[in-house]
Amino acid sequence: MVKNASAIATLVAVLVVIILPVAQEIKLILFLVIFFVFIYVKRGYIYVAIASRTLNKKDADEAKAWRMFKRGWEAGLAPNYNLMLANLWIQRSDIETAGQMLDSIIERESRKKKPNVQVIAGAKISKSMAHWAMNERDKAIEILQTLRAEKTVDKNLYINLSSFLLERGDVEEARAVIEESASALPESPGMLDNRGWLLLLTGKLEEARRLYHSLIADSKPRFPEAYVHAAMVEEQLGAYAKAREYYHEALDKTFYRTTGYSKEMIQERLDAISLLSDELKPSESGQNTNISYFESHDYDDEDLFDDDELPNTELDDDDDLDPNIELDDDDYYRDNDPEVDESEIDTEEDLLYGDDDEEEDAKKES
Repeated sequence: MVKNASAIATLVAVLVVIILPVAQEIKLILFLVIFFVFIYVKRGYIYVAIASRTLNKKDADEAKAWRMFKRGWEAGLAPNYNLMLANLWIQRSDIETAGQMLDSIIERESRKKKPNVQVIAGAKISKSMAHWAMNERDKAIEILQTLRAEKTVDKNLYINLSSFLLERGDVEEARAVIEESASALPESPGMLDNRGWLLLLTGKLEEARRLYHSLIADSKPRFPEAYVHAAMVEEQLGAYAKAREYYHEALDKTFYRTTGYSKEMIQERLDAISLLSDELKPSESGQNTNISYFESHDYDDEDLFDDDELPNTELDDDDDLDPNIELDDDDYYRDNDPEVDESEIDTEEDLLYGDDDEEEDAKKES
C-alpha cells in the first residue's frame, strides 16, 4: 500500500481542477468539495489531535479526551497510530478496550499480502502488557516468550519480558533475557534498570549502587521504578537519607496502570525509614566483608596518627646506612626521662650482698 495515498489523491484532484476548462466559480466549488472530502478521510487524526490537546491542558477534561481518542480509532487510523492509542488506553484507561484495539490491529495486518511484522509484534507486546495489567501473568509471559522464540528483536520485548520475569522471581531466566538484549541492542534506561534490579535481587548491592548512580545521573529516567529500585539498594546498605531522596523522586514521576509500584506502596516504604539514621553496612548478603568504603575514603594523617606522632616519610642519608645494632645511652634514656640521683643507685656489691648487710645491722641494733 502506498504511504499517504489520500494526500497524493488529493493533490492529483487539485491539479485536475486547475486545468479544467470551467468557470472560476465552478473550480472554487470543486476545491471546497476536495477539501471537505480530505478532512472527512483524515478525521481520525483530527480527533486524536483534539484529544491530545485536551489531555495536555492544566484543567484537562479526561473524559472528553478519551471520547475523542476512541472516535479517532473508530474513524480509521494508520496501524502505528492505532498501536499508540492502544498503549494509551492500557496505561491510562480501559484495558478491555485496549485489547479490542490490539486484536483489530493484528487481524487487519495479518490479512494483508505483505503484513508488517513489526506492527504485529508491537501489538502482541502491548497485548502482553494488557494481560499483565489484568493479572494474567502467565499469559503475558507466554506471548513474549513466543515472540522471543521467533527471533523477534525489540527493545520493549526485552524490557517487558525481563521485568515480568524479575517480578515473578524467575531470576536466572531474566538474566538470560537481559544478556540476550545487551548482545542485540544498546541498553536503554529501562533495560539498565532491570539489570540493576537483578543485581539487587542477587545481593550485589555495591555493583547495583554504582549502576543506579550512573543511570540516574546520566539518563534521568522518567519512570518511577528506577528510583524505587535505587532506593531499595540504598536502604539495604543502610544509607537511609539517600533512599528517602530516591523515594521522593519516584513519587514525582508519572504513574500508569502498568507501573510496577503504586504511590501508596512507595509512601509506605518512605514512612518506614523516615526516622532511621544512616549506618555502615560491613558486608553484603552472601559476600565477604565489603572494603569498598575504605578503598574509596580519602584518608589523611589525622585519621591514622596523633598530631605529635606523624611518621617520618622523607628519605635522608640515614636511610642508606647499615642499621645500628649496638646498644648505647640513647637506647636507655630519652631526653624527657626524669633525672635520677646517682647516689641512690645500687652498686654491684649492693645488689649481691645487700641482704646480708641488712641482717647484720639488725642484729647489732638488737
